[in-house]
Amino acid sequence: MTPPLTTAEAWSRLVLKAIDQEYPNKPAVVVTGDADVLPPRAMFPAFHGCFDWHSSVHGHWLLVRLLRLCPEMATAAAVRSTLDRHLSAENLQTEAAFFSRGEHKSFEREAQSQRRKQR
Repeated sequence: MTPPLTTAEAWSRLVLKAIDQEYPNKPAVVVTGDADVLPPRAMFPAFHGCFDWHSSVHGHWLLVRLLRLCPEMATAAAVRSTLDRHLSAENLQTEAAFFSRGEHKSFEREAQSQRRKQR
């Protein structure tokens, strides 16, 4: 089902504002030394906005989905530009490198695993 154009535009404006807002931020990362204390945009160049990484990923997903469902929305050009800037090959490689480190392999998956065990 395609959302009304005004709804798609309202959601896209909300997300566009949030995914570029770096602070406040809750990175929830393992710090092993001074070199690990970085601003969110350095740790997560693709998904640094919103309040946390997970919310930023969801925001990006929503923008992609809205573009697919409502490519004629007034915010389409801004959405495409922002996605191109955030989801560049370099930014995604930086994020992949973060997840390849041993102390971060369970990032975002550890909490999900713990919730499943509690059920």
